[in-house]
Amino acid sequence: MPRRHVPPPDLTSAGPAAPSTAAASSAAPSAAEAQRLAIELAKLTNSPLAAVSVLHVTAPTFGGGFGYTAGELYAELAKTERERIDHVLGETERAAKEAGVPFEGIVGNGNAVEEICRVAHDLQPRMLVIGAHGWGLVQRVVYGSVSAGVLHHAPCPILIVPAPQAALAEGKAA
Repeated sequence: MPRRHVPPPDLTSAGPAAPSTAAASSAAPSAAEAQRLAIELAKLTNSPLAAVSVLHVTAPTFGGGFGYTAGELYAELAKTERERIDHVLGETERAAKEAGVPFEGIVGNGNAVEEICRVAHDLQPRMLVIGAHGWGLVQRVVYGSVSAGVLHHAPCPILIVPAPQAALAEGKAA
């Protein structure tokens, strides 16, 4: 089967308006390493950093409990998820500012793969940096893989950052 050669992206020719984008979707060790590398790439290429974190709250499949109605439970889950996203994006912004990198935090809402790819399509970044959980086959089948989905659907080059080996060994890569 003939193979098509795709040249590597030129990370130096785009102007400063083209961001490097980090998908800071969780507080997992892989996301922290992806954040660090995205900031380093943005600094090396003299470009701003846009980080996207996706708000994804699944409605409870039961009618409530523990003194909550289903609506109250959903609202509480949404509030907790929003606080987590604000924390993740706040930490990314702090680290970017310390490195002297202009930063924009973006909150998506819904399916993580679709939202990350939508933001990448809108921003047209030089590169998308995303962490991977480091899960095995069974966990990926059960929970899905955001990084694999983004790899297949994003409109730009992707850098997938694996979880640190120490976290994998301790079982904390999720």
